[in-house]
Amino acid sequence: MFIAAWSFDLQYGTRDEALRALRESKSMVESVQGWKSKRSRLLSGSIGAPESRMIIEHEFASLADLESSWEALHKNASTFQNLVKQLKGVMVGGSPRWEIYRVMDESK
Repeated sequence: MFIAAWSFDLQYGTRDEALRALRESKSMVESVQGWKSKRSRLLSGSIGAPESRMIIEHEFASLADLESSWEALHKNASTFQNLVKQLKGVMVGGSPRWEIYRVMDESK
């Protein structure tokens, strides 16, 4: 199992605006034909991390599922132009990054 984590920092005072945009985009992403994430969640910095930091995690069964999901998003890129416009005004330039983690052990 793999976790694809997209992190970025927000400009001061824009958290509520960013949260609205990200919550709206969640349903758009999940409705894309070919999206294979098993679970997604939105995290924000709290203790030991900047409060301006946002992280969106998507869980995938395999790297192949992750790659095909990204391909499906690219094929439907026009759907996300509004989200990009909204985040452009709240995101700190140069801060976005993707990190991919392999799940080694999971407790239930």
